[in-house]
Amino acid sequence: MSPIDRRMLEQMLSRSKAVPRGTPCPRCGYELTGLSAEGRCPECGSPVAAALRPDHLVYSSPDYVAKLHMGAFLVVLSFAILILMLIATMVLAVTGGLVGPGGEALFLIVGFANGILALIGWWLLSSPDPGKASVDRGATSRRVLRVLLSIRIAILAISLVLIFVGVSALATSLTVIVVGMDQIVSLAAFVASLVYLKTLAGRMPGGAIEREVDVVLKVGIVVIVLAVIALAFVVVGMIDGMGGALAVGGCLMIPTGLMMLILFVLYIFLLDRTRQALKEVRRRQ
Repeated sequence: MSPIDRRMLEQMLSRSKAVPRGTPCPRCGYELTGLSAEGRCPECGSPVAAALRPDHLVYSSPDYVAKLHMGAFLVVLSFAILILMLIATMVLAVTGGLVGPGGEALFLIVGFANGILALIGWWLLSSPDPGKASVDRGATSRRVLRVLLSIRIAILAISLVLIFVGVSALATSLTVIVVGMDQIVSLAAFVASLVYLKTLAGRMPGGAIEREVDVVLKVGIVVIVLAVIALAFVVVGMIDGMGGALAVGGCLMIPTGLMMLILFVLYIFLLDRTRQALKEVRRRQ
């Protein structure tokens, strides 16, 4: 629904004297038919206007919004831990502290635990609104996101097992396959999370987060296009033995890496802005 349509709907509903038939309270589900639009729910005391206006989160159950806020916090925390892990990996690689399968297994265990933390966060953040069950616009993207995140946790668990199996030829081949699957699932989960966040942002006042989602999506498209082109040149160069194609692919990897870094930063800022917006919604309830 566009901002103009929302304003028109709110204006029409504000002129309405009584609640139409079949309108439940978004907080407790009490039937509000016939009540004044300016009154309050007899059951829970929430404003009747909340049932008549667009599905702003400020009119949802405080427990539900608190669950979303906690989910956003855990997701941001998981990214903070990931950044610390990347810094630690670089430092240990330079100093030689990360040597042997033991070090790799330790980092993989921490990564697995952090993945579980992110899964819990996204699970909470993508919870369905009990007061909007019949008009759940983000149901598809939410369910797809949850499935993809669950698959990624399974992939991380398989990777952990392969590390302990050893460096046999079979384990090495399976590791390559698992890493490839992880990249594909991560990309799909990234897109699904943006689609869901855009739906969720539509339920918050303002519209700034919706615009930020659009920016991240556009940067993501640029990164994917650059990565595909670079990979195509590399593959052609490797198959046909064309050094020029390999060189072009290698050169394209540089801007692709920079764009990926920018995308990573923008995504983290988007998640933190979502956390802050949910905190503000809780304050206004």
